[in-house]
Amino acid sequence: MRNMDLLRPGRRRSTDIQTAIRDEFRDAIQRRNALLEKFIPRESLERIWNSERFTALLHNLRLGVDRVSLQQDFLQTVSLLIQINWDGWGRFHEIFVQHLDRHGNRDRTDANIPEYTLEMLERPDFLGPVYGDKFLEMQYTFCPIDIREGGNVIRSREWRLPFLEGRSEVLGSGGYGHVTKEVIPRSHFIPSKGVSSVWSPSSQDEVPVARKVFISKGDFHKETWNLDRIRDSLAKHDRVVLHLATVAVGNEFNLLFPPANMDLEKFLQGVYLKPEDCDMSELIEEAARLAGALEHLHDRLGDGYPLRFCHRDLKPSNILVYRDDHPGDLHSHSPVGKWKITDFGLSVITRRETRPRPFEDFVTNTPIQSMRVVAGTYQAPEVCDGRGSGSESDVWSFGCILVRILAFKLDGIDGLRALDLRRGTGIDGESPYENDYFCRGSPLVLNPHIQDWIQNLPNRYRHDPQAQDFLICARDMLFAILQIEKPMRPVASKVTEMLQQLKATLPNPDAPEVLREIRSPTLPLPLPLALALPHPHPVTPESSVGSLTQRNSINSNSVSSSSSHPSSHRRPSEPTYAGPTATPKILVDTIKRGNANEVRTLLSGKVDVEQAYDKERPLVHAIRGNSQTIVRVLLDHAPSLDVESHDRDGNTPLRLAVLHDNKPIVEMLLEAQAHVDGESKHGMTALMAAARQGNEEILGLLLSKGADPMIYSDEGSMCLHYAMTLGQQQSSSACCDSGAAIIHLLRARLGTVDIPKQGSNEEMPFLTLVKNFVDTSFWWAKFYALLEGGVETGGADIDKADKNGLTPLCYAVEEQYPSLTKALLQNNASQDNLPSLDHLRSDMVRVIQRFRRPGLRRGSQGSSESRFSIHKFSKNWRKPK
Repeated sequence: MRNMDLLRPGRRRSTDIQTAIRDEFRDAIQRRNALLEKFIPRESLERIWNSERFTALLHNLRLGVDRVSLQQDFLQTVSLLIQINWDGWGRFHEIFVQHLDRHGNRDRTDANIPEYTLEMLERPDFLGPVYGDKFLEMQYTFCPIDIREGGNVIRSREWRLPFLEGRSEVLGSGGYGHVTKEVIPRSHFIPSKGVSSVWSPSSQDEVPVARKVFISKGDFHKETWNLDRIRDSLAKHDRVVLHLATVAVGNEFNLLFPPANMDLEKFLQGVYLKPEDCDMSELIEEAARLAGALEHLHDRLGDGYPLRFCHRDLKPSNILVYRDDHPGDLHSHSPVGKWKITDFGLSVITRRETRPRPFEDFVTNTPIQSMRVVAGTYQAPEVCDGRGSGSESDVWSFGCILVRILAFKLDGIDGLRALDLRRGTGIDGESPYENDYFCRGSPLVLNPHIQDWIQNLPNRYRHDPQAQDFLICARDMLFAILQIEKPMRPVASKVTEMLQQLKATLPNPDAPEVLREIRSPTLPLPLPLALALPHPHPVTPESSVGSLTQRNSINSNSVSSSSSHPSSHRRPSEPTYAGPTATPKILVDTIKRGNANEVRTLLSGKVDVEQAYDKERPLVHAIRGNSQTIVRVLLDHAPSLDVESHDRDGNTPLRLAVLHDNKPIVEMLLEAQAHVDGESKHGMTALMAAARQGNEEILGLLLSKGADPMIYSDEGSMCLHYAMTLGQQQSSSACCDSGAAIIHLLRARLGTVDIPKQGSNEEMPFLTLVKNFVDTSFWWAKFYALLEGGVETGGADIDKADKNGLTPLCYAVEEQYPSLTKALLQNNASQDNLPSLDHLRSDMVRVIQRFRRPGLRRGSQGSSESRFSIHKFSKNWRKPK
């Protein structure tokens, strides 16, 4: 179109321009096939609205605003008005340009569009009802969310995120949700001058970001809170990844981060560089910077008051690798990339207390600890056995990562993979172990394969003194960090010093290259020492990177045997056990973890299976944990094991197993000669517990083993009374048969269900059931099971009162239960002595009046309707209509 044609006045020319522009809008839509995701980037609008078109629009429509202002402040607004075919252009200047807020600023520009409401748009002095509704509907497509660095965006679900179509890439997923790489048009990303970002997009037109999408709103808010605390601290560290922005769109919660090239796990697979292309000094330097970041998080958080921090999930996949974008900077350039700590979703941050308090106590008693149990390869011993985590736990995790970094360089990719696989095997190095953690066993020790790998480091290059010096230092450092007892571990600042001293022991770059090109295959390592023994040379943090003389002294004893360990020097009179000596705590902790194999190992050594820990004996802990295998292991180990003594709540082991609905354990205890009628606190028996629990299988088992259903508890009830209170929250038809079956089992043993309570009001089980009325099919099944067959066959007497004269029907009327009252009357309950109808609800009065007729008296044969009612419900177990 020629310029003169664009500028030619007239409504027709203006209409032609708008039609052509609408066609181009349609072609510019991103994600057009996703109704709630499609949008038009601002760059596309700028391209469509070239200067000639804006000039023509101004000329033909006389908008009363200059072209520059129109492009900067009203680009999206004008586009929306074109799209909805607005016909009020003569009022554009009045409605949009001249409208000011109370401070004298324009408040109807593109920046204000997210603030518009339908009520506002439909006002007569704005767009009116017709165009206001259209404008609101289309604004989400024309105005995708602007991402402001350091900002927090909260929008309704209709708003669109500005992620370009076809550019998404899945990076990973986890329990929190998933991570993708996205690309944002440059115009929709606003850098903040107040945020110090070490990230700078390489493209001038696009901004790549990593998008972390959360399933749980709680997880999103927790990680955001942690990141805000880290960002708000006065001190900063460039090896901690901070978020660019948080964006909540409806029920979708997003954290945006600078995108990394990969994580350290992929780096250790050789994706970034092959081991032979990495310089050992560069790897150690990056590790030292990570340790410095950990020190920063542990010790330097807080703005005006100090904070305590624990990452709780430090592992290679939570360390990101960024390609160095400043290779010309000799001081900061890193050929192996820049490594940075990320993923603070499980971290704990709180204000430091003025009085001393163990950090593990703080973590264990912090509410967010309960959100998720952390378990995994890199977790510290205190985490693995449930004692909570602290900053020392992060140091352990970091030590595990250091082992793999050094193995990557020293042994190559295949060697590291072999070590990883061996870490998950048993003591023979072949059979699978239950996990691949860096600690194992009970008591916990350093993984024997990791211990051997570290211990044998100095044996690799005996011919080269400089290499020996480095490897001895590396060995001592790793043993110092990977101490089982966390007070023995160095703090993060000390680890940084260790790494710098380790780096200083590397061969001079001008000397013959040994460690710079190490790619030797891993030699077969000797079998580990005894599983229960600690590593042969425990070292303190202070001695781990001491003088060369100290290190050589340690090295002189580097090849040791189990006989050199103090635990091997036993007194002659001390008995010898095949396994380790374990305390009650160790045994109970192992039982709580459900590790039957480790329990067997402990039982092969010196351990007291009757001694209580945490107020309970090992057998009770196993029953509470529903661990059938461990109960069997304990009973096989000690055939005379005490199966009668009460737990701290006064329950026998048998009743405790019944309360846990664990039939296999009940069977094991009965086989071990547990007294079937052994009484727990308040005279309660296992049979009473089974009746109350509603467990037909266990109740039948106990009866078959001779359990007495006629025993009374201290409160004067027997098992049939307890059966009346079971399962009040269960209503599924699947439970109905069980409810009726329990009544039938007990009726068969007792002969009759009309057995009164002792020492109280002498109520019958049927009245007990009525007092526990709940309108469910499960309850009605028991109701008809008790009445089935009538009094002559051992069924309940429907009119039997307690010693105070209260009958089931009187109770139902007084409590105003219309369905229960109807059922009782249908089954010929006597209406004698009913309370006055004056205070009853109308529905209750109608039920009673319906049945107030001759022939419905106690002892009568009953109507055909009532007899049919009993038959019907005893067969199908459904409540009355």
